Amino acid sequence: MKKDALNLKIIYFAILAGQMLFLGVLFFVIKPPYEPQTILRILGPLIALGLIIIGFYVYRLPLKKLDHLRQIEEQNILDNEALPLPEEEIKKLFGTYRASSLVRMCMVEFANLMLLAFYYMSGDHLLIFYFTLGLVVFGTTAPSIRQFARDYELTLVEERALQRD
Repeated sequence: MKKDALNLKIIYFAILAGQMLFLGVLFFVIKPPYEPQTILRILGPLIALGLIIIGFYVYRLPLKKLDHLRQIEEQNILDNEALPLPEEEIKKLFGTYRASSLVRMCMVEFANLMLLAFYYMSGDHLLIFYFTLGLVVFGTTAPSIRQFARDYELTLVEERALQRD
């Protein structure tokens, strides 16, 4: 499980490096040849915000399904002591986490790259500011075992088992 988490973290940093490289090329190497256009100043952030919201929504979809399963599980448990999930179930949940995390990261990345493309087309430096805000949002999507355990409401015992593997 630790290896899968490391692979996901490597993908995260590769996507981040790609965004930074694209920014460096556009901002420092290629100068936009156009005057600022207000339509891209308005459309860019709106489209980017929509993409980011969709990315976070898609990330939360499996969690809603999990909430429903947890409620059913709580009804079936007679005493207050919950049993740890089997390892196969945790691996299945981590696969869901990995897929939804990748979708969320890619949606935020697409929003950021779109803002940079709009910057290149318009030359409006305000779009670089919006890109910076997008990078902050991208920073919040960093995958980790702790984030997985928190989002999927794993017990401390289950989280420690993940840390050991």
